[in-house]
Amino acid sequence: QILPDFFGKLSIISLIFLSCSVENQNKIQILSGVLDFRTQNYNEATAEFLKGEEMGNSQKNSVLKSVSGFNLATTYLILNENEVAADKFDKVETTEFLKFPIEFNKGIVAHRKGDNISAARHFKNALKLDPSNIDAKINLEIVQSKIPVASSENHQQETMASESSENSAMTEGIFSVIREADGKQWKSEQKTSVSNSPDY
Repeated sequence: QILPDFFGKLSIISLIFLSCSVENQNKIQILSGVLDFRTQNYNEATAEFLKGEEMGNSQKNSVLKSVSGFNLATTYLILNENEVAADKFDKVETTEFLKFPIEFNKGIVAHRKGDNISAARHFKNALKLDPSNIDAKINLEIVQSKIPVASSENHQQETMASESSENSAMTEGIFSVIREADGKQWKSEQKTSVSNSPDY
């Protein structure tokens, strides 16, 4: 089972970050959505985060817009709206403090969609940003454990195709040598036949 998303940790980081960057009204907007999310009032949380995005647009406040967008995408993720969540994560303006949680949650989306190769890539990207993160390490191990069957089959097919190609080339090479030897022998026999024919 995949670990829970990164929402709770990010919400705390967002509020601390916003305390230095955004007016009180905007902090309250984010906090309202977070409280709704934590009490599993996801419809209300969605509405609060959508409003936060609109406020970020109208105020030209990229931090408010990005945090609201990320939290909205994560709410969609909790609601199993995986396609919508993936699209929303792609559209979030990536600020430095959002890079890790976006990669982390993209890994969860990919895993849910059955694309464990992409999921592994996202968790690896997350670990490059935070090498000590235990959740990302565990999730990476989980998704990688689901990859080998498909990968080994592909590798085996590639190996068989390669060997078949090599065998075909070898066979063609052998026939080429045989044809060349036959040709030389035929020419030699022709010369012998001509030289032995009686002169009239």
